[in-house]
Amino acid sequence: MKVLKASVIFLLGIGMLNAYPGAERRVAGIIKDIDRQPVAGVKVVLLPSLRTARSSEDGSFAIPLPADLPAGEGMLQFSKEGYYRNSVTLEKFLKRRDRVVFMVPTEYLTEEISVSALNREEKKTTVPIAESSVSRLEIKEKLAANLVETVDHTPGVHFIGSGGNKATPSIRGFGRKRVLMLLDGARITSDRRAGTSASFIPPELISRVEVVRSASSVLYGSDAISGIINAQTGDRMESGGTLSLNADSNSRRVGGSFTYGRQLGRFSFSTGGYYGQAGNYRSPRGEVYHSGFQNAAGLLELNYRHGGRELSFSYFGARGTDIGKPGRENRERVYDQYPREENHFLRLNYSDHRLLKNTRWETLVYLNPSRVDLDKRNEPEAKTESSHTESVNLGFKSLIHKSAGKHLALQLGLDFFGRTGLSIDNVTVTDGLKERVVPLDDGRRSDLGLFVTADYDGIPGLDIFGGVRYTFLGMKALSDGEPRKKSDQAPSAFLAVSQKLGRHFSAFFNLGKAFRLPSLSESFYTGITGRRYVIGNERLEPESSFNLDAGIRFYSPHAFLGLYGFSYQVRDMIERYRVDGGIYTYGNVDRGQVNGVEMEFQFFPVQSLEIFGHGIVYQGRSRETDDPLNDVPSPKILLAAKYILNRFWLEANFLYSFPKEDPGPAEVANDAYRRLDFKGGVYLSSRLFFYAKIQNLLNEAYYANPDPDIPLAPGFALSAGCQYNIF
Repeated sequence: MKVLKASVIFLLGIGMLNAYPGAERRVAGIIKDIDRQPVAGVKVVLLPSLRTARSSEDGSFAIPLPADLPAGEGMLQFSKEGYYRNSVTLEKFLKRRDRVVFMVPTEYLTEEISVSALNREEKKTTVPIAESSVSRLEIKEKLAANLVETVDHTPGVHFIGSGGNKATPSIRGFGRKRVLMLLDGARITSDRRAGTSASFIPPELISRVEVVRSASSVLYGSDAISGIINAQTGDRMESGGTLSLNADSNSRRVGGSFTYGRQLGRFSFSTGGYYGQAGNYRSPRGEVYHSGFQNAAGLLELNYRHGGRELSFSYFGARGTDIGKPGRENRERVYDQYPREENHFLRLNYSDHRLLKNTRWETLVYLNPSRVDLDKRNEPEAKTESSHTESVNLGFKSLIHKSAGKHLALQLGLDFFGRTGLSIDNVTVTDGLKERVVPLDDGRRSDLGLFVTADYDGIPGLDIFGGVRYTFLGMKALSDGEPRKKSDQAPSAFLAVSQKLGRHFSAFFNLGKAFRLPSLSESFYTGITGRRYVIGNERLEPESSFNLDAGIRFYSPHAFLGLYGFSYQVRDMIERYRVDGGIYTYGNVDRGQVNGVEMEFQFFPVQSLEIFGHGIVYQGRSRETDDPLNDVPSPKILLAAKYILNRFWLEANFLYSFPKEDPGPAEVANDAYRRLDFKGGVYLSSRLFFYAKIQNLLNEAYYANPDPDIPLAPGFALSAGCQYNIF
């Protein structure tokens, strides 16, 4: 009995000692980034004892506590290259239930990994093309309203068209179907004259955006003459979720989203949803009518991994309503609007690393039904014109990656893209009288391509990458009731060389041949568009381009500098022209050429301060007539700085756009403008973050591009948002 009593007293004593933080024999915890992913290799120092440890692959660490350390004293410091330093008092850390420390990445450009550029993972500094990416952290901090705003301030990327929530991106002065938009590798296609906007993809459901600024037809086929923009929704947390809210004072935009994911052995799933709406925004000169919108989206991803094999299925769906299309005339009762837009993406992806030795097989199959409605209203004249577009896009891509020895990697690919059931009808209602016509019906398109690439790095410091592709293209439709069809065959090729120049420099050079087949609507559709009316041209020839691209990069743990030059020639370039009454049509330019120089930099003078920016100078002309081309932006320069103090950060961005004095045939001259923005935030814990943004602090009135129908850009705006992490 005495022995039992003594044992109980001893155990109670041990329990009381363990309940007192200062009596713990060691301090242990887990280190994660702000997306709850474990961070390995973090150096942990316990002060004042200077005892150290490093986090393991699962982010865990443990440091023995010295016996002479007074209770409640001591400090833990956490550091790793590529992350901002963090520290916490020992007393506060031991009171935390989860014992989790979060690290904020510094977004070193030298650490960025590209997947889209070469159809495989590779560091940006060794990719032999011009490439940029927007990380999950940047997406959160930007508080963007749409995908175009998400890639804003990316070198070489600008928006064209009349703006609003339907703005479309351009790359290096090329847009309007020469930029291929992707969602998780699946092609996004629309029949808008201005090109694909992808505004239905909310930034809250995007984990990363990769932008390739070089011709990519060998890997992706038609429409990638100037590059690609690939929005990725995958790469989510293994377990946990988020709740997010954001708001904007100018447009009264409010939005909310959630994500949740779970790892269940070999299975994992993630899901998410978003809803947002906005009213008319205000420019410095007043309200911009019909610039509001509503948008809802949902996402579901299911994955199975086992023995080098992975099978995944995903669904992404979005529906927008009352999407305004503002114009320069800014008339309240004469306007365009998209009352409804729907997109549904179903993807099935399979990869196998064990099919053959040193071989990986990947297959992607996708289906994308879509619908877009457009209304053109003239209330004083009691007239409404409507356009209704439906189609189903589908495709597959199968890749075999083969390591042929130590220094040679091969890719063999077969892909198909198709459109079916494309129908565009027009309805006009005047004083109650209704008239319906179907300018384009039963539209179909098929692109079948076979390509092979090779990557050789057997020469020290030198990497050679090249490939060839051959594509069979065809399309047909009923145009005003008459059958029309086109077919073509297109070769494309690519050769790139990347050379390391010592420890900190690398250079690349590439040349390639790319192509674009005119779209179904460019060839066969005459009718109502968001820009008044358009006349199709079935005699349009396919575009083919010859692209030269070169660059040099300097990189170190604390600095990055990239200088790039390019020259793109496009034979039979499809250009748009303005006809009387605001009617547009298409024609081929014998040869269009765009030359340009780009610069980007990032510098960390001290660990808590980042200075970055970029600048571009482009020129676009017809080689035959020397007339300027459409969509080539004026010179621009961005200067920015970001400062982080523990859990707080502040960023300033200054953009200056020079005047556009040589507009294209469907443009007008545009004045210079400047824009000053501020962003900031606080990471209150590993669970709760707050963000804020001041846009156009100077409240300057300007037109963002030389489009003759573009409205004034938004004036002063204050945005704020928060995110709560659920473990």
